[in-house]
Amino acid sequence: MLMGHWSDQRDLPDPHRQSIDMYQAVFAQLKEDLALWIGKLD
Repeated sequence: MLMGHWSDQRDLPDPHRQSIDMYQAVFAQLKEDLALWIGKLD
């Protein structure tokens, strides 16, 4: 399943061994993508 399906097919980058800022950016993107999925499933 592509998490970014409803947000122009964007991919989530892998934050492994990256800075805390990268982890936070990926988490924020994931939250946005999940909100879009929830909206489509309701």
